[in-house]
Amino acid sequence: MDDEREILLLLEQILTGEGFQVLTASDGQEGLEIYLRERPPLVVSDAMLPRLHGFELCRRIKEESRQAAKIMILTAVYKKYKYKGKVQEEYGVDEYLDKPFQITEFLQTFYRMAETMSPERLEAPLEGRLTVGEPSETLSFILASAEDRDLASKVTAYCERHKYRHLRIEDPRKLIDTLRHQGPDILLLGESLPGLDTGLAAYIIRDLLEARWTTTVLVTRDRSRMEKHMDGVDHKVAAPIDNSVLDNIVSLHLSARGPEDQRRQQTRSLEDRRVDALLRSKVDRILKSHNQLEEYYSTRVRETEAEIQRQRTAREEEAGRMRDEFNEETGRLRQELEERSALISELEKEIRHLRDLLSQGGDVGE
Repeated sequence: MDDEREILLLLEQILTGEGFQVLTASDGQEGLEIYLRERPPLVVSDAMLPRLHGFELCRRIKEESRQAAKIMILTAVYKKYKYKGKVQEEYGVDEYLDKPFQITEFLQTFYRMAETMSPERLEAPLEGRLTVGEPSETLSFILASAEDRDLASKVTAYCERHKYRHLRIEDPRKLIDTLRHQGPDILLLGESLPGLDTGLAAYIIRDLLEARWTTTVLVTRDRSRMEKHMDGVDHKVAAPIDNSVLDNIVSLHLSARGPEDQRRQQTRSLEDRRVDALLRSKVDRILKSHNQLEEYYSTRVRETEAEIQRQRTAREEEAGRMRDEFNEETGRLRQELEERSALISELEKEIRHLRDLLSQGGDVGE
């Protein structure tokens, strides 16, 4: 429960990604009504809620559940240690987390609270995931590749011909987020995911697809990768591929996985979930840092190019101004030269006239 929509959506996405069913409310009264109707074992609430304060909400839920429900309070106001002790004592708060918080910190606190619950009460299968125990009638493909256009076009044509569902993902973060909610039958993993090593991607994908009927195939042009063992990859094929290779992949998917064969463990301890959450959070931070660095250097490049262009423009403007001044000065000097030449011509003409007069014995004074 939180009256800030962004935080509410963020927490819903985080907990849904961890395998929990999530109910949301934007005020305390609505949250209490949902609790009385659904009786969830775990509650996360902001302290400063409209209509019913988070502390009072906590007290009433504890009374209704006879202390069975576990509650975490989030707050950006009551941050001092004395407040924490007081609300835990008076209202029965189980966990207390200051805002702003890191996702990893939230998950650690949440799972610490969840460890006190019985596993049966925490079972929460997600809607929309392909977690069936046998292959679906219509196969689904996900192609994770950013730059291999040839591979993308062949997979798209193959899936459209056979009426298979297919999705191409070029961004690693979108891939991880998608696999948290969807389990494809066949995942084709290319080598051109920006900011994420293929081996690390396969390791993460293995845990994301832990209980799902998915065949993961690495498509690589690197011959050395064909010989190396790689966790999380079921098969490796050399690029470029054709329809016969895709047919073989489908056949392997349909034949190699029986109801009991190669099934990944379906239940995990809370400690396993916490470790996975920490790993995914670390990967998210790495990808975020990569994107931030890329954006930083891209910005620096754009700024440098803009500065170079500005200086070039300034130099061109200065050169143009100097050229105009030079042309103007040259014109002025040329005009002055022409005027002096004309004056000299007049003087020479006058001198010739005087010489003629002298030669004729005329009166020069006239």
